[in-house]
Amino acid sequence: MAYGGLAVSDRERGYYGSLWAQADSAGQGRLGGVQAVNFLTRSGLDRRILKQIWDVADRGVQGSLGQDEFFVALRLVG
Repeated sequence: MAYGGLAVSDRERGYYGSLWAQADSAGQGRLGGVQAVNFLTRSGLDRRILKQIWDVADRGVQGSLGQDEFFVALRLVG
């Protein structure tokens, strides 16, 4: 399956789904910027790189990420 033009395997989708459940523990269906950044900074990547990843993942420039957009961010993180 492809998210934002990135192919995501079934294995990745399962793993990313478990990370989504952690990040969206309130079950809101979207992660706000602060919530997503707090989660993604665990990767150890520099904030400037995370900003670039955010810019790619937040396709609609909504200031939040849905599950598919979060999967794109995770794929770009690593």
